[in-house]
Amino acid sequence: MPTKDSGAIHGVDYVSNNGTDSPVYRGGSVLEAGTAAPMASDMGGQFAATRMGEWTMTVNYKIGWIDSGDWGNYTRTFPTPARSYWVFAGQSVDGFGANAINSNLGLVTAGVGTANQTVQDLGQFRSAGTGAWSRNNLTALTDASGAIKTVELGGRQTLRWNYNSGDSDYLAFVPATPPTGGAEIQGISRNAQGQVVIQYSGVLQGAAVVTGPFTDVIGATSPYSTAPTAAQQYFRSRAP
Repeated sequence: MPTKDSGAIHGVDYVSNNGTDSPVYRGGSVLEAGTAAPMASDMGGQFAATRMGEWTMTVNYKIGWIDSGDWGNYTRTFPTPARSYWVFAGQSVDGFGANAINSNLGLVTAGVGTANQTVQDLGQFRSAGTGAWSRNNLTALTDASGAIKTVELGGRQTLRWNYNSGDSDYLAFVPATPPTGGAEIQGISRNAQGQVVIQYSGVLQGAAVVTGPFTDVIGATSPYSTAPTAAQQYFRSRAP
């Protein structure tokens, strides 16, 4: 069970059936509650191959070994108006068996903060095992037939991650539609002069590495032409 400082209530915010919850994120034995844990080094070797840049998270508690029937609620505020997302789960299993990664995602539609919650099924995460614990792969959310699906989310939402098998470390929400304000890269080509031509809406940004930092390309208008003078260059568009 969590300590009173962990901010989570069993049966309301999570369920853990086997009593092996880890104290790592509680009480200060390793990390004080509410401090930042560097994900680039703490999530296993395979995580480095599938993550998108450096990032941190605020920690409070950690459920131990997963049992079927365990779950955890996750609350965040998504940008508004609502938009569609692909959802990916970072999970690992010690082995390579089919569907060894096995969990489901739901949306709490009523009763948030109580022991009586209504949960709408959003889809499932199913894939082969990753070969070792903490060797996380990204598994896409699919429907029951295995087709990758999107979910529409906006504003403050509480999602429920229903665990079955596999260490379950994090969820990634990737926008499946352009952000509001018409910001998107619409096309990239090369003209007769050998320049790279970028068609876009919004404000064009560039960076020397994919993790940034990205800065506005001063004076750029679409279509934007630039000579490929560097070994690599990355572009994205932001809302005005």
